[in-house]
Amino acid sequence: MTNGSPHSLVTKIGEGATPARVRIVLAVLLLAVFALMQSRPAQEVAPGDILAWRDDGRLHVFVHPDCPHCHAAQAFLRDHPEIETDIHDVSTPANERLFRVVAREYGIPERGLGVPLFVFGDRHMLGFDRPETTGADLLALVGGAAHGNQTSAGYVDLPVFGKIDPNGYSLAGLAVIMGLADGFNPCAMWVLIYLISLIAGLRDPAKIWWLVGTFVLASGILYFLLMTAWLNVFLVVGYVRPLTEFVALLAIGFGISHLYELVWTRGVIECEVGDVEQRQRTMSRIRDVVAAPIGVVSLLLIVGLAFAVTPSSSSVRPRFRPSSPMCLR
Repeated sequence: MTNGSPHSLVTKIGEGATPARVRIVLAVLLLAVFALMQSRPAQEVAPGDILAWRDDGRLHVFVHPDCPHCHAAQAFLRDHPEIETDIHDVSTPANERLFRVVAREYGIPERGLGVPLFVFGDRHMLGFDRPETTGADLLALVGGAAHGNQTSAGYVDLPVFGKIDPNGYSLAGLAVIMGLADGFNPCAMWVLIYLISLIAGLRDPAKIWWLVGTFVLASGILYFLLMTAWLNVFLVVGYVRPLTEFVALLAIGFGISHLYELVWTRGVIECEVGDVEQRQRTMSRIRDVVAAPIGVVSLLLIVGLAFAVTPSSSSVRPRFRPSSPMCLR
């Protein structure tokens, strides 16, 4: 078969389509899709006078398209056409601003803010579970039978742990629960395994506990700090439609890229933790830590190692999830 044959051409194209080049093409395509999505004509209505809502006799409902409980609430309201409703999609910038104005007007704290939010007169209710429970509460709210404001329990159903109430846990406690439920990242464990393999023959329990314990504690503190920072970011991102769309496209891009890498390596799953030179530098740092005596120097070395490795290893296989406002039930 000659070099100019179709088979030869396909082979050359396949050899040139490296994962790096595919990522570049994929990024350009996804950016083009994002630009097209942002070119849609805006259909938002300018926010009106919030105080007028107290006397308009309508049920104002704030929802998000990514919230399943919002869809359940809208289905419930469709079964009750006698209730006049105004639906506000908080994924649009105008309604997101309106959402926050209403929250301030009705005294809803930022921490407890979520969707679906129902506003009727001078009363409001947060969350929707089932027609038999929160559905009845909503009918009572509209009918005037409810006294004060209501917030339904925001339970989350997790594997192993079952249903938990996030409001009953601190951020640190939630980080532990969500981390165990989400699973371990094997790519982030190689440094700890190599460290343990080096100190296993020391026959010095105090030094072993000192090094391994400090490394794990420092990594946990760094993850906690990263979580608190990302939490504030995602609280904003979830209410802004363009940012939500960008994160969703980013997740799609990472998924396609990883699937292509799996095909490129012919089904071999690789755990990439940097190039050979980077791994050698990390291993050299670990040996320096093990050789150092117990004290301030070894403490600083192990903390520095944990802080240097954790961000890079956690970003090897980043998992982006399209964020949305807290969906309550």
